[in-house]
Amino acid sequence: METTGQKLPFIIAGTIEPMGTTLAGQNIESFNISLEHLNPLSIGLNCATGPEFTRDHLRSFSALSRTAISCYPNAGLPDENGHYHESPKSLARKITTFAEQGWLNTAGGCCGTTPEHERKLPEALLYDTNDETLAEFVAAFRNRTVDKKVKTNDSPLEERLASYLVEGTKEGLIPDLTLALEKYSPLDMINGPLMKRMEEVGRLFNNNEMREVWGIPDPTEMTMKERFGARYQGIRVSFGYPACPNLEDQEPLFRLMHPEDIGVHLTEGFMMEPEASVTAIVFTHPQATYFNVDLALEGCPHTHN
Repeated sequence: METTGQKLPFIIAGTIEPMGTTLAGQNIESFNISLEHLNPLSIGLNCATGPEFTRDHLRSFSALSRTAISCYPNAGLPDENGHYHESPKSLARKITTFAEQGWLNTAGGCCGTTPEHERKLPEALLYDTNDETLAEFVAAFRNRTVDKKVKTNDSPLEERLASYLVEGTKEGLIPDLTLALEKYSPLDMINGPLMKRMEEVGRLFNNNEMREVWGIPDPTEMTMKERFGARYQGIRVSFGYPACPNLEDQEPLFRLMHPEDIGVHLTEGFMMEPEASVTAIVFTHPQATYFNVDLALEGCPHTHN
């Protein structure tokens, strides 16, 4: 943003009309060339036509683009009364085919799509297909391995205790905790070796590194009181929070991401092991605010007890 000097991630979507060009007369190659120098997060096609007309353009676009690609077609072409007839199942099947070819990174629907279309599409993309359909997004996480740090008794007891706090591992914790309680009172242990490592945890929090990477850094004048009061841009919610209170919703997330590949497991009560593990959903929109799902659903005619 020129006014603030901030760099924000952005996406671009354009329409290819039935005649094969944009309204400005660009074909898909010209459309890509005119936009790629802006370095957007993604470029995509939306609206104008249904998935059949989008197919060839999307295939060509995927071979040209150096960014992520999105696709939000209409539910077919409208009839003379403005009605769209592409069913949720049919639209989901066609867009899933695009994903299986590796042509897109983000999918959705435009004109004529309904909540049922939007429900069926992620179901088809995430659950009704094989792992290859999830392609690069899930593979980026699934192929990662954990470099386990082997703790040795050669390091001081205090150093080992401090490392448990940051790394979130329980391996070796109980024996070391037993030794520590023979040497320290619980309060001295907290105020001593554990408090020193809490300074490192606080430093990571204060540095605001995550939001800076996403292009939404905190204002330099923001105080810690304002930060703890969630005055920053965006929200982060985890299962069990008022915004998504059902812990069992962890299960489909684990099916998608396979965190067991990095040593994180889900218990029968939908809690995570190791105990310091965290899952979260992050929204960076400027108007995103924390909310209570029970309050948000009050008065909704489709809500049942």
